[in-house]
Amino acid sequence: MKTKVIFLALIAITILSSCKKDSESLNSSETILLGTWELTAMTYTGTNASTSQGFTTVTDFSGVTKDMTYEIEFSENPKTYETSGGYTVELTSTIEDVLIDGEVVVPGYTFVNDVPIEGAAQTGSWSSDGNTIEGLVFDNGQGMDANSSYEIEELSDSSLRITFNSNMVLEPSPGVTSDVELQGEMVLEKL
Repeated sequence: MKTKVIFLALIAITILSSCKKDSESLNSSETILLGTWELTAMTYTGTNASTSQGFTTVTDFSGVTKDMTYEIEFSENPKTYETSGGYTVELTSTIEDVLIDGEVVVPGYTFVNDVPIEGAAQTGSWSSDGNTIEGLVFDNGQGMDANSSYEIEELSDSSLRITFNSNMVLEPSPGVTSDVELQGEMVLEKL
């Protein structure tokens, strides 16, 4: 009888301690996330389908950041975030041939240019669900409305690696609509 009681007590302790560890793990991850993080690298790829006057042009692109001063701060009570700074994107774009009735009217081409992203200040609320950071929405003030998901791939006291997927609708000028899909990775260091 004593053996059964001891065995049941050990099972109960094991179950309770494993539940407690799961709970601490999530709180620990959120605690580590709190603070200010500086962007050290970001890369992404995507597609932009721009429509104007009934014609659609598809552009494949990739970007690599440089000259980064971008920071994001995660706070608690309430859970808010604030971004500041900027960066430059070395953007490589490949535009497909423009066809009318199956004939090429404008041949496709590839170009590379630097695109400065300045004044990237944004605030909002955030939450986490496992490795997913929810609630982050970025608007660069140029009509960008992004529906994005952010997954924590690596998190330590000093570094954070996030992968992201975004779908955006841009209106860069009257009568022009761009549907943009992109995926990428951000690497940040804690300040």
